[in-house]
Amino acid sequence: MNQNTLSSQQIAFLLLIFLLGSALIFIPETYAGRDAWLATILASLSGWYILYAIISLQNKFPGISIVKLSELSLGKIAGTILNLLLFWAIFIVLLTFVFDLVVFLQITYSALSSVFLVSIIILAAAYCLYKGVNTIGRLGELFIWITLFFTILGFLLAMPLMNSSNLTPVLANWKSLIAGTYYGADWPATELIIFAFFLPMVNDLKEKQKQIYWWYFMGVVLLVLKNAQILSILGMYKASILRFPLFEVFRFITIADFQRVELFFFILWFIIGFMVILIYYQGLLLGLKEMLILKDYKVLILPVGICIVVFNIYMFPSDIEYLATGIRYIPFFSLPVHILYPTIILIATKLRQKTVAQAINSLGTVQK
Repeated sequence: MNQNTLSSQQIAFLLLIFLLGSALIFIPETYAGRDAWLATILASLSGWYILYAIISLQNKFPGISIVKLSELSLGKIAGTILNLLLFWAIFIVLLTFVFDLVVFLQITYSALSSVFLVSIIILAAAYCLYKGVNTIGRLGELFIWITLFFTILGFLLAMPLMNSSNLTPVLANWKSLIAGTYYGADWPATELIIFAFFLPMVNDLKEKQKQIYWWYFMGVVLLVLKNAQILSILGMYKASILRFPLFEVFRFITIADFQRVELFFFILWFIIGFMVILIYYQGLLLGLKEMLILKDYKVLILPVGICIVVFNIYMFPSDIEYLATGIRYIPFFSLPVHILYPTIILIATKLRQKTVAQAINSLGTVQK
């Protein structure tokens, strides 16, 4: 397989890993309190829409980047502005993924500075990106079954600790449910917009697109179960104040004389957390490559990587500031951008379908 070609199955595997990796040990819907599991279900609808929008665009204009479609349907200036808004949202979200993984690593490696950890993570990601897009697809195939096995195993091990009374009453505060749904829609549901940059490389999208929806459904089910389990074990208050609630849940688990079971899952959480960074990093590079009309995205790997390191250090100097400002206010920018971007392009391409098709033909980008 060509190093810049992916299959629908690889995209589906990456999508599930992305969902679990970006929200496995956190509860983005924690603002919903006891209804966090319900907020996850409601928030997942926005993810369904994002997948529908980007897959529909790709099926209508196969092989054409959504960045190029933005410029062709809206005009060069308006399309570029819209693309820049999305790239900035993606970059900010990528910074949060990197910072979260660094904080998580410092639980075990507290002596290592955040600057060192950020640099190591970005260098490791850069090495993988130099190997080609298909490398990420193969990593997804490698880690998907390991991820599923340990995720389900962890759920089963923690089941005896569950207390269903912590999940009641249901729908006690609809305002909190709306807030939790909003944050859950931003993270991780609508962040699936990043896969729009991978779809032009998928060689069997029309025939096997159902696989993508199926694995997304599986990911949502696992997130709902995870949130319900955390709330039933820790309770609403502890789940809302702990930085990594799932990590705390596993600290309560003992198997015979074995304690510190959470350390067995630590490597899993690191791997899928790193995969999330890899997916977002790669998607950003693919988008920038299209906008800048470059032959290869690899010339951007180090410059963008340096920007990630520098911005991460100065935007999030501490975990306290990150939780107080960054994670609280970023969704009010990123969520509207993630939803409006494909929506505007979807509407514009429908209204100007003939014009866009003619422009594509004139550029000679349609493969016959």
